[in-house]
Amino acid sequence: MLLSINESILQLDTNNQKISFDLQSNLRYLGFKTKDNYTFSKEKYNLDLIQKTIKIIKDEKISLEYDKSLVQEIDILKKNREEHYAISDYLYNLKNGDIVEEDYNGFLNTLKNFQRNLYEHQKKSSFHLFKAKHAANFSVPGSGKTTVVLAVYNALKQLNKVDAILVIGPLSSHGSWLTEWKECFNEEPDHKILSGGTQKKRKKVYLSDTYSELSLSTYQSTMFDCNYLKEYLNLGKFMLVIDEAHYIKRSDSKWASSILDLAQDSSYRVVLTGTPMPQSYKDLYNLFDFLYLDESPLSLEVKTTINSYVAQDDPQSRLKAEGLLEDTIGPFFYRVRKKDLNLSAQHEHVINVQMNKYERLVYEFIILEIQLLSNTDYEKNSDFLKILKKGRMMRLRQAYSNVSLLKNTIKNYKENIFSNSDIENIIYRYNKIEKPAKLEILMEQIKNHYSNNEKVVIWSNFIGSIKLIEKAIKKMNIYCSKIIGQTPAISDKAIQDMYLRKEIVQEFNDPNGCIQVIIANPAACAESISLHKDCNHAIYYDLSYNCAQYLQSLDRIHRVGGSEDIASHYYFLSYDDTRENEILERVKDKAQRMKDIMDVDYGIYDLEMDTNDDDIIAYDNIINDN
Repeated sequence: MLLSINESILQLDTNNQKISFDLQSNLRYLGFKTKDNYTFSKEKYNLDLIQKTIKIIKDEKISLEYDKSLVQEIDILKKNREEHYAISDYLYNLKNGDIVEEDYNGFLNTLKNFQRNLYEHQKKSSFHLFKAKHAANFSVPGSGKTTVVLAVYNALKQLNKVDAILVIGPLSSHGSWLTEWKECFNEEPDHKILSGGTQKKRKKVYLSDTYSELSLSTYQSTMFDCNYLKEYLNLGKFMLVIDEAHYIKRSDSKWASSILDLAQDSSYRVVLTGTPMPQSYKDLYNLFDFLYLDESPLSLEVKTTINSYVAQDDPQSRLKAEGLLEDTIGPFFYRVRKKDLNLSAQHEHVINVQMNKYERLVYEFIILEIQLLSNTDYEKNSDFLKILKKGRMMRLRQAYSNVSLLKNTIKNYKENIFSNSDIENIIYRYNKIEKPAKLEILMEQIKNHYSNNEKVVIWSNFIGSIKLIEKAIKKMNIYCSKIIGQTPAISDKAIQDMYLRKEIVQEFNDPNGCIQVIIANPAACAESISLHKDCNHAIYYDLSYNCAQYLQSLDRIHRVGGSEDIASHYYFLSYDDTRENEILERVKDKAQRMKDIMDVDYGIYDLEMDTNDDDIIAYDNIINDN
């Protein structure tokens, strides 16, 4: 038999000899494929797989020959593994404070032409990534992960090891990369947006034989254009950055598979996310498969062992899983915790608001209807009842924000609880008969901040409320802008909106800028945007139960590079004598648990924390209190 490498494929030729059923089964178990039972091939392989293949053949007492290409490949793989072990030890010592001063000072010298002064934690994060070549940064939002990557790119560019960066992430992150580049290099980036428009239009960019120093793409575009992107990456030596990488956590995700396909065509690979394990240790698997391909420290054996520990579901098994993760991937990621940033304090202020006459009538009607309708809940099947409960609670949340929102339909929820009632007439005439009490209090708050020359971010989860607030602020002749992200992420309009959003954020962050207020919804603006340069005040007009978005929104004004000396203030408008305060209490409780978890390297958010059933719980509380 002959084992060889042909065009990067591991191939076993049996020389037309039949082999045993056991050997065929073992080869198939290792991933080999065959058409005729005489030639077996494996497209992706590593040193372990080659060695296992040799062993199972020799265990059958079969004579095996290797061609020259295989011998050379084994030598290369062994050398790579030795280098991997060496860098693993180096990074482990680095993370534990044992820094080789000569190496560290050499890296710091590359920052002399870098326009932004790095904080100490950013210098160490950058040095870790520089030495690792491929690594993850799991630092908390607001720590400056983009700056860290650009500092490393700056060093590698000087050493002629990279030519350009390709960043793949949500469209909301693109503006931040353009802005950070300008601040780090004191020049506008030569850049391409590899999203938007038709695939035919994007194809012309990929196949133009030219690349920009900074290219930006979304997960959606990457999924559709993977093959073209591979050709684009082969135009130069690229650093490939996956931003907000928790989006590729699922192994069966089309986004994930397209990202993994691109990995081998890049010179340096980086993963950025502040939430590496939203629900499971499995969320790490794709990240390290991307970084290290077939030589991932999370080998199949390691993954299987971790999965077995998790299945046992006890504290001791979890500790064993964490210990195994520390031994395998510990050296290859860097994490800066919130407490490491030395930022100023965060102060929360609850502003209790008395409902106006008509919104009180509407609120009490909804509560009464929920209690009455619940009497027939037992007649509904569980899935349909869940839809009804969520829909009814969404009506309640709309009433907390703006009664006029109740005119809008809710997806999948067809129940009309206002039909043929006086309340229905109030809802449809509401804009003419009353203003929400929250809106009146909000305008007073805005006036106060404006008179003190303080900029403000206002958060609302409803587009209709954001537009209502924008109209009211403009009537006071205060310059404001909204960020709502209504357009699809893969469209020309979305790209235009991204550039507009970037300009809005830059103007808002400029101390001399004219924009005094930004109104935004957390779903569109809670991630990858910095609003802290000249703002320390945020007002929450209404809340959802989404804890991740809530935490991210807090960090928009509490970040490195502006929040070191000035405290941040958060104001929560909450209707008195209603159940709205329960939303704030629940989301704050979940947020504290998430913060505690984010302070440890291998913390997992428990499923209750990430549940979509908070409104079901709130619904049941209303019924039980009846």
